[in-house]
Amino acid sequence: MDSSAGITPARINVPYGADKSRPREDSLSDNSKTDTDISTEEKDQLSISLWNDRKMPKVDSKRLEETFISAAKIWSPSGQEKEMAVKMKTDFEAMKIPGLTVQIDDVADKAGSDTGNVIVNIPASLDAPKDSKAICISFHLDRVPVRAPGVPEDEPVQIERTPDGTIRSKDSRTNIAADDRTGYAVVTEAIRNITKSGIPHGKIRVIGFVSEETGLHGAKHLDPRYVQGFDYGFEMDGGKVGNVIRGGAGIHHFTAVITGTSAPSIHPSQGKNALLAGIDAVSRLSSDDFKQSGQLLNISNFYSGKRYDNGRSVTNAVPDNAEIAGEFRGKTREDEDALKNRVKSVLEETGKAHGVEISMKDESMEGYLLSENSPAVKLAEIATKAAGIKPKTLTTMGGSDANYMNLKGLPTVVLGSGAFLQHTEREYTTSNALVSATRVVMSLIAAAANPAVAAALMETCGK
Repeated sequence: MDSSAGITPARINVPYGADKSRPREDSLSDNSKTDTDISTEEKDQLSISLWNDRKMPKVDSKRLEETFISAAKIWSPSGQEKEMAVKMKTDFEAMKIPGLTVQIDDVADKAGSDTGNVIVNIPASLDAPKDSKAICISFHLDRVPVRAPGVPEDEPVQIERTPDGTIRSKDSRTNIAADDRTGYAVVTEAIRNITKSGIPHGKIRVIGFVSEETGLHGAKHLDPRYVQGFDYGFEMDGGKVGNVIRGGAGIHHFTAVITGTSAPSIHPSQGKNALLAGIDAVSRLSSDDFKQSGQLLNISNFYSGKRYDNGRSVTNAVPDNAEIAGEFRGKTREDEDALKNRVKSVLEETGKAHGVEISMKDESMEGYLLSENSPAVKLAEIATKAAGIKPKTLTTMGGSDANYMNLKGLPTVVLGSGAFLQHTEREYTTSNALVSATRVVMSLIAAAANPAVAAALMETCGK
């Protein structure tokens, strides 16, 4: 498909049917109700024209790519997002949208960043229906800093576009931050297109979060007042365009500190070897007992022993210290609790077996699960179809800023923005993916201000 072609008005089948899902007990309530009695034939016949006789504006693929590449070249790892925040503020203010304001909140210190979250406020257009839905669209401003072995730390990001439209790092020397510069680019272009074209739109808030990759700290510390007064949230954060992610896992980051007793290497029996205890603990944590459906455990780091000031290892002493770091994820609260109890049990048993002390610290992030019939999910599906893409609604074991947006009271789903092989020097996106994701965001904005869509959501979901 020609990426610069206009989109003709779409006819969308709105899915109906009783909600068969059972949300986790601690998840956000989305006030879903069971469906009214509608026959299969009526379901098939029911369709909504999002824009009647109006055509959506074409996507300028060249400008879109330039927006992505200019952002991808900014080296802004977690905690150093200020340059990216300035770009976001500058780009949105340059649109000259009536009533638009940009602010940077005060979470910098709490989030461990050199800037706060960037918050763009766009009032509803004057011709927007009074029942237009207010939506919040977000992405994150930080990147995972990846360089191939031997690439100097000060080497700038170099990006190339292949003849088939693939956008990647030249010679795979660094990543290109497709996670989440794709989100930034498609939202920026979609807002520019909608507001310049005269398509009616409701109130929109765009948030660029800081410190997502290191623990979702920007979203975690966002003041809940910034989501009040909004109906639905949509997080553009990587993955295949068409993904509609309605649930994310609960995630626990843990650290186990092992304290033994030192001894000279010629008398090892006089000590309690923390290194050996750590190796045993890691082995036990890697057993099949931790490979259950809906549960994931990853051991990411293991440290032990001492070093001289010149960096050489101390080899003539029994190590009295070790540290294990990792994370576990559960699809439900029950999965989280089961994993946590098993990890604690293994560490206690290992400590007793080796005569060492093991203490564990656990930092958790709540998961979320929206019902299949959630109006936020249905609106995302409608918009994805309107953009000419088949939606794939799913839950994942991943975490995103949407976890905290849901916990703060805003029903939020994650949508694929067209990033692939994230967090590697082989990371890439494509021109077609960027254009498709932009169309999805444009469709979201238009659908949220369409009375027929709002009525269908009300009838289907009770909200």
